[in-house]
Amino acid sequence: MKIRNGFVSNSSSSSFLIVFDKQYTASVYQDFGGKKHNYSDETYINAIGHNDVIEEFKDWYGLNGDDAWGGGGPDDVARFYKRASQVAQHVEAGREVAIVNISYHDNDANDAIDNYEIIESFN
Repeated sequence: MKIRNGFVSNSSSSSFLIVFDKQYTASVYQDFGGKKHNYSDETYINAIGHNDVIEEFKDWYGLNGDDAWGGGGPDDVARFYKRASQVAQHVEAGREVAIVNISYHDNDANDAIDNYEIIESFN
């Protein structure tokens, strides 16, 4: 099932947790510019592969020791485990995941996202 919430009005981009068959990893790089952790561009791959995605979630929820985004409290731990469980289900089924950030103005990336199963969008 594909669910897309779109973009918020005060942001020029949105991030998506996507799932895809492992053999299409190169397509993810191609569709989203081949950029990884390049925050100077609005369309980039924030994390690709389940290990990178889990580490990114740890950062978001302050569970890596540096308290970057979240406070690492009970609510953050619960949110982390919810998302980690979603990732695990897809990995167990032989699929892979990525977090991609897409600029509202990037027509090619906006078209490409429709080729992937979106687990969740983050605005």
